[in-house]
Amino acid sequence: GALLIARKGKKNQHHFAHANGADCSGARMTALHMLAQQIIQEEKKIRTPWFKGYCDENKSKEIYFESVSLEQRFKTTEINRRPDCVGIIKNGDKQYEVWIEIKVKHAIDEEKKKDIERLRAICMEIDLSNLLDKEYTKDSVRHALFDEYDNKEWINYPALFKKNEEEWRKSKEFEEYQQSKLQQEREALE
Repeated sequence: GALLIARKGKKNQHHFAHANGADCSGARMTALHMLAQQIIQEEKKIRTPWFKGYCDENKSKEIYFESVSLEQRFKTTEINRRPDCVGIIKNGDKQYEVWIEIKVKHAIDEEKKKDIERLRAICMEIDLSNLLDKEYTKDSVRHALFDEYDNKEWINYPALFKKNEEEWRKSKEFEEYQQSKLQQEREALE
């Protein structure tokens, strides 16, 4: 919320700096996080983590989304989560949401992981922490998102973790989740 000034010198890359000269320790982290979100949303794809028995011999595959939303809220009476990205995959009549969490400094904690599992969300985490101390570019972030697989892990993939689909469908969280989705669709139309 502080005042910024544009630095457009001839030596350094153009950037913004705090007018009062204060150092913004979280700026690089936030910029990397937002750049990754932007790239995923623009390109509508991601490379998956490897999961034995799921992916082909390349250990990973690229998946393409119909659409990608950022910071979409998923709320029930007990759960209130906002993944970094949500990609929509259509397969025939079915539609799947894939949550993408981007780790720069902080990994998904146990509480959030439990909520993701309770919502039965397909979720992966992408670790970009190794880029934080480097001079990253859009291309190096793209490389980490689309060419690497060892920097990603499945947080939850219900079909792979063999959760009981029928129990989920009967659960209170599922009903609340469905109501939340309907409410979001109504608000989007207004």
